[in-house]
Amino acid sequence: MINNLRRNSDRSGTVNEQQLSEINSRLVIARADLAQKQARLDQVRALVRQRGTVDTSLDVLQSQLIQRLREQEVTLLREMSDGAKTFGERHPRLIALRADLNELRAKIALEVEKVGASVANEVEVASAGARTLERELASLRRTNDSAGEAEIRLRELERDAETSRELYQSFLARFKRDAEQDRIQRANARILSPAEIPTAPSSPRSTLIVMAVLLLGFGAGVVLVFLLDHLDNAVRSTHEAEDITGLPVFASVPVARRRGGTAESQVLKRPRSGLADSFRTLRTALTLSGAPEDKVIMVTSSVPEEGKSFVALSLARQFKRTDGRVLLIDGDLHRPRLHKAVNVDATRGFLQLLNGTGTLEELIVRDAVGEIDFLPAGRLGGEKRKADEPVLDLTSEALERVMEMLRARYDRIILDTPPVLAVADTRMLAGVADRVLYLVRWNSTPREAVRTGVRLLRDARAKLAGIVLSRVDTRRHARYGYSDYTQYYGRYGGYYQE
Repeated sequence: MINNLRRNSDRSGTVNEQQLSEINSRLVIARADLAQKQARLDQVRALVRQRGTVDTSLDVLQSQLIQRLREQEVTLLREMSDGAKTFGERHPRLIALRADLNELRAKIALEVEKVGASVANEVEVASAGARTLERELASLRRTNDSAGEAEIRLRELERDAETSRELYQSFLARFKRDAEQDRIQRANARILSPAEIPTAPSSPRSTLIVMAVLLLGFGAGVVLVFLLDHLDNAVRSTHEAEDITGLPVFASVPVARRRGGTAESQVLKRPRSGLADSFRTLRTALTLSGAPEDKVIMVTSSVPEEGKSFVALSLARQFKRTDGRVLLIDGDLHRPRLHKAVNVDATRGFLQLLNGTGTLEELIVRDAVGEIDFLPAGRLGGEKRKADEPVLDLTSEALERVMEMLRARYDRIILDTPPVLAVADTRMLAGVADRVLYLVRWNSTPREAVRTGVRLLRDARAKLAGIVLSRVDTRRHARYGYSDYTQYYGRYGGYYQE
């Protein structure tokens, strides 16, 4: 019905054709009526142009009101003729009759004008109706022209339907014939062909069952994969990290090789590896996105074991190659680790500098490998930390005093801090940092932990700079098929020297 191709019967045309024929007939009648009324109007106008009387027009002659007025006029003329013979031309009776006659003729003239105007109005109405029908006819013709392809398609469908109907009738007749033959009981029987011994069971159909089991197993596996992906709440791509935190991802740090020594030594021994290049990428991103006066860069994360100490140490060594004096501070006063990577004593350090029991010259140690200055975390209770050992409460005054002193002496300060969800020290330390670098361990850190940690730092008015995906397994990441730049690490092998 979209193209109005439905037929009312087998012999009738389409709806468009029927409407076209009907409107065409109505247009012929309307044009004939218009011609008739136009002729009447032309007659009236011709009589007016010839200065003849319009009274002879057919419409005027057919007006009953004008006929009655004419009869009254004839009566008044007869009375005036009799009065003129009896009373004379100046008699009051005769004068009154003349006044009535003039008034009657004015009425007749007014009615004649109305008849002429009525004829003109009828011509206008008929002309408007004819134009409307012409527009409808033109629209239907355009619609009928555009329905050509639909008409062809309809014919094809009708032929296909007729073929299918005949085929169905043939099959139905054959089925009925076979059914009737089966009902006939034959007295005699004969062997048409000898029975053969089957080589395979006819039931159950093992092939069909195996295919159904494989299909069901495949479907269950797909459902299980989607279910596990939905239940897995870890961050696996830079796009997910950016969507969760609203921060840019500065770098993706690949996981270090197991047989290549410690991760810190691999960065130093293989400066052209993908692992070392990720820290150069991170250093470049921090340099280009920050201001020249941003000296203190804090490294933190949501939970432990995300690689903060490794990233802080490697980043400080990378900055040493471009900046002047670089200081690395172990700000994790609860579980310090950096002193093990640098292989120095951690008895005295950042804690003693904060509480004023040591000077910077006494507490700073030199990283012999990376040539950077290192400030260990320090301990309050001597060589070994005890469970009941008191911890220094960080205050903003002490932190600002120490950081102002360090800013004056160093061009770049890298501050390693504990996880933001573990202790409150991280939010205090974030207040004195120029930029905060947030680590997210690939395929491990829960998304809700990342959201909570970033929210806590924002509440503390920390200057969050960006995200670093740590411990990225590039091979597994490429198999996942995420559309970020990390999946192309395998194609960059020609640029790296492992």
